[in-house]
Amino acid sequence: MFEEKRWLDLLLTIKYTNNIVNQNKLKLMWQDYLDNYDISHHIPESPVNESIEFLRFIIKQSSLNKLQSAIAEYELKRNLTLAYNFDDQSTFIVNNFESIKKYQFYKAKINPSFIIFESVDKEAYNYVFSYILKKENLPDGLMICFYKNPYTLKVHRVILSKKSYEKINDLISCDTLKNYSNNFRPNNNVKTNLLLNLYNANLVFIDRVNYHD
Repeated sequence: MFEEKRWLDLLLTIKYTNNIVNQNKLKLMWQDYLDNYDISHHIPESPVNESIEFLRFIIKQSSLNKLQSAIAEYELKRNLTLAYNFDDQSTFIVNNFESIKKYQFYKAKINPSFIIFESVDKEAYNYVFSYILKKENLPDGLMICFYKNPYTLKVHRVILSKKSYEKINDLISCDTLKNYSNNFRPNNNVKTNLLLNLYNANLVFIDRVNYHD
């Protein structure tokens, strides 16, 4: 009875995997997961945490085809973001960008819940964008990214091109905002649209630089 409730709760967190894998087959995989689950571990505390364990388990199995495995991977990445817990260090994040006076003492950091889903399988790529995201005629090479808002705890999904992702990497790889400002062209002002948009969206955080003697 308890395992059946866990199963029904799990299905609510893996609706796309449940859609693309035959339910009888998925139920057999659930039984296999239970049989192989290490009883020395605690039962996952929530259906989302259970789904993370289960999706990892079935992705390792050889019984899923490439498309099914990719969709399971998609839901795993999303649910990992949903389950992410911000630690106490998040309280040191600058909450007011306008309060920054000396840019050499601050740097940009990617939201630690940020995670990327990419699929090299063309069928899976098209399935995700057309069926899950309801988007058609998009160029190849796009990345689907998930991140969690530390204030609302809502999971956001963004679609990035490789070029956009490189720009984010350029920002967070700079050791200070001052260096980012000096290196950024054509606008030398650190309050560029890119930085502000990422900051306001909580995809990028601003933190103090730790200098060691």
